[in-house]
Amino acid sequence: MKAKSEYSPREIEACVVVIREIFTYLKPYRNQIVLVGGWVPYFLLEKYTPSGIEYDQHVGSLDVDIALHSFSIPENAYKTILEILKERGFYHRKDSLGKDIPASFLKKIIFEDGEGIEVQIDFLAPEYGGAHKKRRHQVIQDMLARKGRGTDIVFDQSENIHLSGPISSGANVELDIKAANVAACFVMKGIAFGERTSEKDAYDLYMLARYYKEGPRSVLSELKKLENHGLMKEALSNIEEQFKDVKSMGPVSVVTFMGITDKEEYERNTRDAYELLQFIIQGMKRK
Repeated sequence: MKAKSEYSPREIEACVVVIREIFTYLKPYRNQIVLVGGWVPYFLLEKYTPSGIEYDQHVGSLDVDIALHSFSIPENAYKTILEILKERGFYHRKDSLGKDIPASFLKKIIFEDGEGIEVQIDFLAPEYGGAHKKRRHQVIQDMLARKGRGTDIVFDQSENIHLSGPISSGANVELDIKAANVAACFVMKGIAFGERTSEKDAYDLYMLARYYKEGPRSVLSELKKLENHGLMKEALSNIEEQFKDVKSMGPVSVVTFMGITDKEEYERNTRDAYELLQFIIQGMKRK
């Protein structure tokens, strides 16, 4: 696990360049692709954190996750998603045996001083419908996308995020992209944290609870709109289990990722993480 301090500015910059490129080059599919994963909290907080408050900027992520709405992507398009990716310098990630990993790609970003940073891009698809439930992937045109628990919710729970800046060709681009909204992000992060207990997932949940709009009340208001959804209930159950007390995996994971070692600061931040997520959990239980 990399702690927050180990996320280098170059790695972060390379990821943002890749996000701009993917949504620029896949513009014919702009209504069928949604940004998910660890970059969503970064962009939501950039958009919604009120000005004038002390805000420790979200760190971003070291990879890129894209959800593909497999059932609305045309099979007979002029160019498939895979053809566009390969044409633009994206290539399959390899496993330990040198075989292509389905649904996982790399793109190397070369900076002006010659340093190259490889960015990993994973494509996710809805879990329900399409391929048999025992299959791990959905077939989309001539490629595969990995089924992701919670992905089904994002296509109805997304919003526009504005991006601007350079891509690897040197051109500056400006565009609006679809990204998971705060409710969909909470669902996917809550489910993921229950499955893999990643410190970064706990940090993402905490940062949204702390800094999204007016804080936990704003998050709760958005989550309430999906309170009867099965995926929301599953995510909240996971979060409740991981944040059930100050020394549970959730609060400890937050401060571990943040690299906090000072005793007083450690105790203050674990308490803060616990109370923020408990506010949301208990609020979701109230009718």
